[in-house]
Amino acid sequence: MGRRPGHCALYARIAAAALGRNGSPCFRLGMFLFLLNWPVGYGGLALCWLLALIWKSNFLAILGAGFYVLSWIMLGAGLLLAGAGARTFLKSICRKKRAAWLRLRAIRAER
Repeated sequence: MGRRPGHCALYARIAAAALGRNGSPCFRLGMFLFLLNWPVGYGGLALCWLLALIWKSNFLAILGAGFYVLSWIMLGAGLLLAGAGARTFLKSICRKKRAAWLRLRAIRAER
């Protein structure tokens, strides 16, 4: 029985489709920042707070909150750089990739 594809695989496919699109350098940078803000924010927050609990360091807890704030800045900058067409483009990619991902998970679950 094979492994079912996880959320990281879906996220990687959406990122590859968005960054592989022919567009201006501003669009590509905007998409990069837009797609990277989630892992930076929640990943940095979780990692720093975990380390803060282990080492009992207030600085690391504040640093984790800083990563979360940085992710919101990355989101805003990414949306500004990518432009208005990025929203509809991302929505169409996400719908297609999610539908394919759900079909693949259903097929692999039947095995």
